[in-house]
Amino acid sequence: MKLMESGNERSRLSVTSTEMDKPSRFAICIKKDDDIRHLRVYPVIDDDDAERTGMLRVIDDSGEDYLHAQARFIVINVSKNEAQRLLQAIQVPAPTHT
Repeated sequence: MKLMESGNERSRLSVTSTEMDKPSRFAICIKKDDDIRHLRVYPVIDDDDAERTGMLRVIDDSGEDYLHAQARFIVINVSKNEAQRLLQAIQVPAPTHT
């Protein structure tokens, strides 16, 4: 289980390697903060509960997933082939599991 951060709140989510293996949604950062870079592409992990509250779960440069405001991103959907190519291009680290 990994620690997730949402503003001042923290939550826990267990992410399996299957969920991370083939993301088909990516988020492009349009409003940076201390933890995310402007115009960087981040894989998105589906989290319906978070998205209902205006949050988006993205995998950052460390390979950990965190909640950020959806308003900070433009979300794109891609095919599995495009997702694989995009993951290679942005060099996402393997997910960490504890």
